[in-house]
Amino acid sequence: MKKLLFASILICLNVFAVDLSERRAAILQIIDQEMRELGQLSAQVQSNNPNLLLRLAELNLEKARLWREQENEKFLEVDASKRANLNKSNFFKESNRYFDDARRVCLLLLKKFPNYGRKNEIYYILAFDAKERNNNKDAVKYFQLANKNSKATTAIQARAQVGLAEIYYNQKKYKEAIPLYEKSLRLNDDKWWTKDALNLAWCYYRQQNYSSAINLMQNVYAKSKQGKYIDMTSMVLRDIGLFYADARRMEEGLQFYQKAGLNATAQLIKVGNYLVSKGNITSALSVFVAAKNYEKETRLQADIMLNELEAYDKFGKVNLHYAVAKELSLMAQKNILNSDERERLIYHVDKMAAVLQKKISGNLYKNVESTRNQLGQFAINYFELSIILNKVKVHEKVFLKGETSYAMERFEQALDFYLAAHDEAIKVNDKVVAKNTLESMLASLGEKKLNQKEKYYLPVYSRYLAFDNKSDRAKSIFEKLFNVHMEKKDVAQAEQVLIRYTQSFPDDFKIQEAMLAKIMEQYRVTKNNTQIKRLINDINSKKYLISKKYAASLKKLLTNIQMEDVQQMLKRGDKAGALKGYYAILASPESTDRARKNSAYNLAILYYELGDIENSYKWTSKALDMMSGEEVIKFEDSFITISSFLFERLQFQASSDVSITTLKKECKLGSKNKDLMFKNAVFIQIAERKHDKVEEYLNLTSSCGISPKVELTSRLELAKSYLDQKNFRALDTHLAVLRKDEQMRLRTIDLSEKLRIEHLKVGNSNKAQEIKSLNLNAYNQALKQKLKIPVESLDVIAQYLVEDLLQQERRYREVVVSFPENVFNQKLKLKFQLLDQVSAVAQKINQTASGSGIVESYSVLIRSYQEIIQQIKSVDLSGKSEDYKKSFWDSMSKVINPLSEKQNSLRSELARQIKTHSILSDSNLDVINPVLTQKIYPRFDVPATAVMMDRAGRN
Repeated sequence: MKKLLFASILICLNVFAVDLSERRAAILQIIDQEMRELGQLSAQVQSNNPNLLLRLAELNLEKARLWREQENEKFLEVDASKRANLNKSNFFKESNRYFDDARRVCLLLLKKFPNYGRKNEIYYILAFDAKERNNNKDAVKYFQLANKNSKATTAIQARAQVGLAEIYYNQKKYKEAIPLYEKSLRLNDDKWWTKDALNLAWCYYRQQNYSSAINLMQNVYAKSKQGKYIDMTSMVLRDIGLFYADARRMEEGLQFYQKAGLNATAQLIKVGNYLVSKGNITSALSVFVAAKNYEKETRLQADIMLNELEAYDKFGKVNLHYAVAKELSLMAQKNILNSDERERLIYHVDKMAAVLQKKISGNLYKNVESTRNQLGQFAINYFELSIILNKVKVHEKVFLKGETSYAMERFEQALDFYLAAHDEAIKVNDKVVAKNTLESMLASLGEKKLNQKEKYYLPVYSRYLAFDNKSDRAKSIFEKLFNVHMEKKDVAQAEQVLIRYTQSFPDDFKIQEAMLAKIMEQYRVTKNNTQIKRLINDINSKKYLISKKYAASLKKLLTNIQMEDVQQMLKRGDKAGALKGYYAILASPESTDRARKNSAYNLAILYYELGDIENSYKWTSKALDMMSGEEVIKFEDSFITISSFLFERLQFQASSDVSITTLKKECKLGSKNKDLMFKNAVFIQIAERKHDKVEEYLNLTSSCGISPKVELTSRLELAKSYLDQKNFRALDTHLAVLRKDEQMRLRTIDLSEKLRIEHLKVGNSNKAQEIKSLNLNAYNQALKQKLKIPVESLDVIAQYLVEDLLQQERRYREVVVSFPENVFNQKLKLKFQLLDQVSAVAQKINQTASGSGIVESYSVLIRSYQEIIQQIKSVDLSGKSEDYKKSFWDSMSKVINPLSEKQNSLRSELARQIKTHSILSDSNLDVINPVLTQKIYPRFDVPATAVMMDRAGRN
């Protein structure tokens, strides 16, 4: 039956030779017919004939393959953009159905006939099915089983080995594929031998076994000519060159191509380009080198070199690319290249020049100087080659050379290129490039790293003004050119620039005036009064338009001369003459404001140096009044010095006025001394009790940039002064502000407590309680944040706790122990409980670290222990027997003794605390040793003749 089917297929192939789809349909028809017959036969034996089932599986597999071919053709006809969104399972539905049937029959065979002798064929079908489904894991498994269960040298084994090898080949497991291909090729010499051998040759190649790969390729080439095998000639010719290249055996490769009757050069170029496309630049280069060595004709060598250029271009081998491009350019100059080759060369040269120029103009190599400069030099070299090859738009290429040099920070070289490009652009009337070169030249002049700038000022500025003398930029260039001449002391040329400027911008008198001023100054320095007068005559004759302001500046020039005379007097030590000179400047109606300001300031300094308090203050005030903030800040050190001088001379109000006036002038400006001047003014006014002045100054803090620390410290000192003056309303206002700062909040606790006491005096208990709460909250918050708390504040908090302690002590004292016995025991127990509560509060006070609080807490504790001891000792036991009394006192001694020891321990501990922490308290000795206090340590009070002084030194 099987032989009959194959015969029928062959007949159909001959009969239906018109169309592939028709042939496929004919084969499917024959397969369907045989499947129906087999189905009937298998049903008759109830599927107990494994040979019939195997044949059904084979037919299903063959049918699936035919359907898959047809479905693939249709699938590939779909547009690629739509193909990606297709559901492949639906598209290959029919072939998948027959693959499923073949697999199902095979699995049934394996299960029903485990000892079947043709299991290798079953495994082969399952392997082929898995391979078609891209299930390589199962395909490998079943191909291995087919191979294992096949007799040696059988066709099934060979096909299984090839199938397994192909999977390994596709998975790039060349080492595993090689032995399978080798064994299969030994077993099977069918028409597919050349195809499988080609794959094996690639496996050898991938394993770098180049000799075996080349030998096998030569064998494939030879067998492809015999007609018995699939013709793989084109693929061999395509691939063998790669093998020779990587084996470094290009000479043999050349011989192979020669024997094959092919153009070896053309083949090597193809191989080289293929290697380039695959990214194998090393092998590609060896191929091109071999081609150049082989080819003796210069024309064909040029073709090879042009292909080399493309390879070097693709892989960024700039140095090699340039070497070849340079050699080709020499050929072009000798007319060796044809027009197409010349165009290709020009394309590559221009492209590389543009690419390199763009690279170094970006940020990639900005900080990699060596690479940037290397690539930049290559770019310049390429532009030079481009100029040699193509004389069109030479000025643009020279300009780009300049741009490249600029990116390399070779600014002198860039300027030379820009100047050349500009002159050439003017010749060909290319205004765009001419303008661009000017912009680039100006940018180069602005670079700090440019050496010998002066060398380029005149050629650049003069070219710019020849190109443009009317724009806003031209104004700036006129000024720069003017300054260049002035720096060279070439006043005559500077005047010529001024004249040209007045012609281009006749109405712009500001710059004219600035230029005139510089020329005037130069003449003044050289004492050339003749030229000064000439310029003034030119101005008066309207040759130059000037403003009233500039007219005033001429007066300023004269005034400066006056000032110089006075300065010379000071240098000679003639202070009296200098004083007269400054007064004369102030009195002169021709003097400028600046001269008057300087004179007032200098008078203040002179009088300060002479120790004249009144005049020093007078002229300091006038100078400050006349000066702007910017002017004041220049001399602020002098003003601070004069303020200190006035303070030392007990002129407190004058000192404060100078400090605050200086500060107000500099209010919106940056000054390192603002805090100092503010404090000087504020503390003096606080000492003078001029609180309204201080309030006024405090309003300046935010606008004048006074540091918050200085502002808050000043506010704190003001609050203390308000307390001294018993201005409690103002004090309360400032305390509210100070409490907003966490550090100041702690420093105000002492002040707040004094205010609280005043509220208590007038019966304002609510306000007093509010202040106490604020103080306690500040203290508790500081504990959480682990902030440093001032000692005075700790004493206040401790005093609050002492009040609680005294209340606990009162409750404790109210309990009196007495008989009868049951009452005694209850009272004593309660007494000890209350003593624990007293101790707990005392401990809390000790944790504040307040010296006075510690002494108070220990004092209460010591009293409390003394009190319970005395109460126990004072118990009335009248009416009790002697035995009872003895027993009672024996028992109480075990209570009293520890209490006495604890009392003494507390006194010792307090003495240690006082000594360790240097605690000063009126109660120290009373608590530690009340017996000796009055006998040994008399107390000292302030004598009646002592004088208390306030901040200002007043009584």
